[in-house]
Amino acid sequence: MKITDWAPVICGMVLSLPMLTDAAETVTLPTIELDRPLHFIAADGSDVVMTPGVYQVARGTASNLMLMRQEDQRAIEIQAGLTSYGGVLDAPTALLIAEDGGDDELHLVLLSPDGEHRD
Repeated sequence: MKITDWAPVICGMVLSLPMLTDAAETVTLPTIELDRPLHFIAADGSDVVMTPGVYQVARGTASNLMLMRQEDQRAIEIQAGLTSYGGVLDAPTALLIAEDGGDDELHLVLLSPDGEHRD
């Protein structure tokens, strides 16, 4: 077989690569909306203030969470604990949950379809 016989096959493979990339990028991350500034503990232990806005929530390194503001896609990694839960979800879900007795202390929770719970 000559190299020219492989040209249509190679071209077809190369042309299909962008479609594979686009399919991988269609994963939608869950979002939360902050209506006021909230303090979190950054991955390095420092205090970080998240300003009001809409943020995408994703897994960070180790057990941490990543918050990405939709306007500028700046990512901030915050500390979180890792456990599991018994539920089954079709897609990752992010929640802001108030402590008992008010909304002075909120928990950001990411529940993953694989049973992982980051808080």
